[in-house]
Amino acid sequence: MEKPTRVHTSSAGSSRRGRVVWRKSSHSTSNGMCLEVAEPSERQVWFRDSKAPDGPVITLSRGAASLFASAVGRGEL
Repeated sequence: MEKPTRVHTSSAGSSRRGRVVWRKSSHSTSNGMCLEVAEPSERQVWFRDSKAPDGPVITLSRGAASLFASAVGRGEL
């Protein structure tokens, strides 16, 4: 079973997030519903709202991120 999701909210996380490359998800829409994705390590995938770059970040393992993307693609989430 995957580890639970962790949300980064500290200012320390903001400086750490500044060193990774964020890309806009191909599933983002033109109406402002944009999700950005970063891969800070081989084991983690981060997600954030593009409208709030200093806001919370959801951290998932690669396996959990794959399951999440699959569920979104199937319209389950």
